Amino acid sequence: MNNSADDQRWLQMLALLAPVASFPAAAATAARWASVAADRKHRDARRNSACVEILERLSPTSIVMSWADATSGRYGEQTWTLRVARRKGVCSLSGEAFAPGAPVYRLNVRQRGAGKTVRSIAAATIERLERGEPVRRIGA
Repeated sequence: MNNSADDQRWLQMLALLAPVASFPAAAATAARWASVAADRKHRDARRNSACVEILERLSPTSIVMSWADATSGRYGEQTWTLRVARRKGVCSLSGEAFAPGAPVYRLNVRQRGAGKTVRSIAAATIERLERGEPVRRIGA
């Protein structure tokens, strides 16, 4: 092989097909591709995270929010009400676990287009959003 572009493509193809330990050049290529794949996964996680904005506080126990998520769609002007969690769960926005009896916001299911998904957002997460603090999903 004379290190031409075709030779490099061929080595990359072999690296994908052969075990990493069999070719020294394949190991370097595989490591490079693994680095690229990890970077793409990280960017996809950021891109696919939910974007939530509190539009208005109607009362001490209800807010109007817009929710946009690559996996479930875009929902504008939804009313969420403060409730008490009946069972343990996970905050849909931050990924934090909450216990039964914890204050959580739940979507008003009587709204048109609310969907059948049951989502809860921990009250502490809403408080952080209202203060302008970023909310990062745990495990993302």
